[in-house]
Amino acid sequence: MSDRNSVKIVGRSELLYKDENGKSFLVKIQVLPNGEYDMALFTREIQPMFSNEKLTETDREKIISKILELSPDIKWQIQE
Repeated sequence: MSDRNSVKIVGRSELLYKDENGKSFLVKIQVLPNGEYDMALFTREIQPMFSNEKLTETDREKIISKILELSPDIKWQIQE
């Protein structure tokens, strides 16, 4: 079975994450010029795209973990 998770930067301040079940989430990000990190990822700014589902802290942690795994060339700074 192949991994269907994916990440795609959309615009200057958002990332689109799709999980293995086909659910899509918008994640707020910020480019960090000239520093130790390439981009900031905001954990409190993860929103399901097509539902009003409330995400738990565990849900957010899983999403962040998968984003980090799928984008190994980016040095992420994790922020709330």
